[in-house]
Amino acid sequence: MKIELLLSPNSAPCRKAQAIWESVCAEHQLILQLVDVEAAEGAKRFETLDLAVLPAVLFDDELVAVGVQDREQAAKLLQGKRDRDD
Repeated sequence: MKIELLLSPNSAPCRKAQAIWESVCAEHQLILQLVDVEAAEGAKRFETLDLAVLPAVLFDDELVAVGVQDREQAAKLLQGKRDRDD
C-alpha cells in the first residue's frame, strides 16, 4: 500500500500530522511518503487533487482524509484500507 502525506513543512498542523502518521505507519511496518506542496511536484499534486486544506492523506493515490487525525483515527483508516484490500 502506498501512503502519502501532502503537507507544508512550515505548518504546525502539518508537522503534527507528520509525527502521528510516521508513528502509526512505523507500528504497522508501512512506509510513509511525505509530499511537500511547496516543491514543484507536490504543488502539482495539490492542484490536481483540487485541495483547499492541508495536510491530506492518500492511500494508493486515493484521497482518504484531510486535516489532522489523531493516532486512533489514523490507525482506523489504515485498518479500513487493509480490510477492503483483503
